[in-house]
Amino acid sequence: MLPTTAAAAAAAPREKQAPGHQPELFGRNSGAQGSSPEPLKVRMGQLSYKLQCVFGLCLLLLWIYYRQLETPTTDTYSPWQRTQQLRQEHLSAACKKHGLWKPRSHPLPKQVVRQLLVEPNHRLLFCEVPKAGCSNWRRVLLLLTLNLSRWDPAEVESDSLHHTRLLQRLSSFQPRECDLRLKHYTPVLVTRHPLERLVSAYRDKLLHSEPYYMHLAARMRTAVRGSRDPENQRNLTFPEFVTFVLRQSPAKLDVHWKPIELLCSPCSVRYGVLIRHESLSSEAGHALRFLGIPVTGLFPSIKVHQSEKRTDGQLTRHYLGQLSSEQLGGLYTLYFLDFTLFGYHPLNP
Repeated sequence: MLPTTAAAAAAAPREKQAPGHQPELFGRNSGAQGSSPEPLKVRMGQLSYKLQCVFGLCLLLLWIYYRQLETPTTDTYSPWQRTQQLRQEHLSAACKKHGLWKPRSHPLPKQVVRQLLVEPNHRLLFCEVPKAGCSNWRRVLLLLTLNLSRWDPAEVESDSLHHTRLLQRLSSFQPRECDLRLKHYTPVLVTRHPLERLVSAYRDKLLHSEPYYMHLAARMRTAVRGSRDPENQRNLTFPEFVTFVLRQSPAKLDVHWKPIELLCSPCSVRYGVLIRHESLSSEAGHALRFLGIPVTGLFPSIKVHQSEKRTDGQLTRHYLGQLSSEQLGGLYTLYFLDFTLFGYHPLNP
């Protein structure tokens, strides 16, 4: 009996392959019977294209990964840095909302250029806001300018602090040099609740025997009381002080109670650090480290009139309780932008 075809094929010896013969890499086409094999170079071209796509995708993923490492997200910020970001976002949004946002190239008012102190060693610009801890900041800036490796800000005398010529103001530079510093230095601004700052200025400047402000207080008394009788010699009351302030043009107010928006132009100057005076004791160390300044001790907290209570929210409410509703309304109008730009809320007497 003859073996079947399949059995015969299995039993038949394998045909010897010629020397140098290579097995087919990709097999034959699945087309009709008798079609020719797909050219090897076409398949190799397709494989090369796929490998290039995979390689390109890997490069893209690596680029995205390293960009995430270089750009900190809100999750990698410290709480203080996150607070800074929120303050700057709030300030930017408020400036734009009220049509106050100005480009960097916009010229600054002369008052603002004069208020900016320059510290070259750490490339800082500090906007001087009276009654917002500026005397203690001047101590720090002075010692940084002198480039002292070991220093104690408390050793700088208060009397000489505001008369030294060692601290340069931005106004002392030529316009082009001013622009370069505004572009490449880090501006710093310390804010304070507008009405707390007003009360602090009244207590510090008008209830003591500083010659200039004694003369100013006399002018205020005459302007408000309208007479020169001996009764005018008694201290200027806080309501009288507020009456005088509200009668003045905001641009002509004394720097100790002029709105911060007019002193420092926060919608034109891109402040890299925004500090609140109310939390200065806890923020100062973070700010100094952020600015690359060695922190060798506590931030100075020196008060000229040591025996007096510091002006805080409670004391401010006490003084506000002496005012009429019209006066309170006038103050909120005067300091509206300070409240709005820096996120402060009204204080109820």
